[in-house]
Amino acid sequence: MFTKNISSYQSQVKSQVSTKLVFHKSVMNARFHLSNNHPSTFLFSSNFKYLSSFINNISLLESLS
Repeated sequence: MFTKNISSYQSQVKSQVSTKLVFHKSVMNARFHLSNNHPSTFLFSSNFKYLSSFINNISLLESLS
């Protein structure tokens, strides 16, 4: 029972991680296309840094499990 719960939890986490990675790629593409003169670029890039560090942490957790 306990192992079953763990494996279902792991598969849930994996699907969430892959969704986030797809989103991460689209954010990178959007960031690439943004003009540097655009006022929202600074805000966007700080959010991007937060997002990428978050994804790196998830990847690290994945590799440990």
